[in-house]
Amino acid sequence: MRQAPDELYEKRWSRRRYAILPIHCELSGKEESGMGWLRDFSNTGASLISNLSLMAGDELIFTLPKEGQPDIRIAATVRWKHGPLLGVEFTHTPRN
Repeated sequence: MRQAPDELYEKRWSRRRYAILPIHCELSGKEESGMGWLRDFSNTGASLISNLSLMAGDELIFTLPKEGQPDIRIAATVRWKHGPLLGVEFTHTPRN
């Protein structure tokens, strides 16, 4: 896989946490769903690896498995895409 351009990393506001191994996740957009990998994350967003045809501005839900407990579902908006690498910003919604 090609390295993403440096300018994609210059605009980070929060420190990223890198996983030793990418974490497998499920991705669900408005028109398609599939599997992906969580590559890194911060307080405000994450980078994901996926072959889905998502574009900047698309909203999605990614689901992380949590053994023995309900899965963790996270809403996000795609901010950039470079090949299979997506940069997403978490969507914060008020709790009811």
